[in-house]
Amino acid sequence: MAVKAIASHKLMAMLDELGEMPSPTAFDKKRVLNSIEPLKAIDAISYYSFMGVYHSILGDYESCRDDHLRALRLSSKPELFLNYAVSVRRLGRYSESLDILMSGGKSHFTALGYLSEICETVYITGDFSKFDLAVDVFLRANPEVQLDTAQAVKKVLELRGILELAGVPENEYRRAMTIVNQILISNGFSNRFSMVSSGGFDGVPHISTRFAVPIAQSKILTQINDQFAEAIISDDELSSWDRLIFTAVSSAGNPSGIGAVA
Repeated sequence: MAVKAIASHKLMAMLDELGEMPSPTAFDKKRVLNSIEPLKAIDAISYYSFMGVYHSILGDYESCRDDHLRALRLSSKPELFLNYAVSVRRLGRYSESLDILMSGGKSHFTALGYLSEICETVYITGDFSKFDLAVDVFLRANPEVQLDTAQAVKKVLELRGILELAGVPENEYRRAMTIVNQILISNGFSNRFSMVSSGGFDGVPHISTRFAVPIAQSKILTQINDQFAEAIISDDELSSWDRLIFTAVSSAGNPSGIGAVA
């Protein structure tokens, strides 16, 4: 069992490395695929789950979904739901990712790693609708755990506090995040790194959400930011539009690209 776990860890590391490559070559893809293929005859569950991750990296949603579902038909282990959720999140399907995590069942929420993935997706989508349920189930099973020590949970709690301080309804922030995430995707990027902070301008509190994108061209960044502003301002459903600021910043030379921005 330990040998199998180590092999799986190494294979996931290879997939992560492939996913970080801006333009993986045919050789890079084949190397990873050749490492996955032997699993088909000895561990079909892992094979289909890893193939789902592989296809998500290639941007193939249909194959990604089909492979992950094949794995889940064979087993309902928490890690299979996690892999599936992270795969579709990589493809920009954030709401679907959250639905997959929640469909795993309450018994999965008792693991901090699983709860953390739910929180990461809540942070990306601005969708708090499932957050309280997941936290409640976790705390009932783990009453000794201090949630403010779990980074992913802490981020969501801080975001909720920032929204309350600025007077921005959670449903409006979710709507705004849906809009800007769609703009990022339409420009060929995903919401992989973001940071939310509070501030004020002329006595009006505002929320600043910054997204790190892997480009250095200021022209493209300006175009994206103009699209953000126009979409938010023109949405009649956002009464708090004047308290919401969304900005794309370059991650060139910085893993997240956010911390280096003043």
